[in-house]
Amino acid sequence: MKERRQSVSCQSYEEIIFNEPTEQLYEIMTTTPTQKGKGAKLSKGGQKKTDRTAELPYADTPDNPYSQKSEGAEIDRLKEARKLVEKMVTEEKAKLAEREQIMEELNKK
Repeated sequence: MKERRQSVSCQSYEEIIFNEPTEQLYEIMTTTPTQKGKGAKLSKGGQKKTDRTAELPYADTPDNPYSQKSEGAEIDRLKEARKLVEKMVTEEKAKLAEREQIMEELNKK
C-alpha cells in the first residue's frame, strides 16, 4: 500500500486585543504626529499643531522606521520568498517521485 505524501502546513497567529484601552494607552498609541498641509498652525509652545492618528505614516523617518512604504516592501519580499520556497518544494517533490519510481523498479527485481 502506497502512503499518501502531503505537506503539512503550520501557521502561527498572535493578536493583542484592547477591549477597553485606558486613556493613557490610547494617548500613547495615537501620539504619532501628522501635519495637514504646509501651513500647520502653531500651538502656544511654538510647536506645530497636529492631528493624532494610530495609522502608519506613508514614509519612514529617522525617528520611526515603520511606514506604509516599508510595510509594502516587506510584503513584496515575503511574496518573493514564498514563491521561491514553493518552487523548491515542487522540485523536491519531483525528485522524490523519481526516487520512489526507482525504488519500485528495484523492488520488482
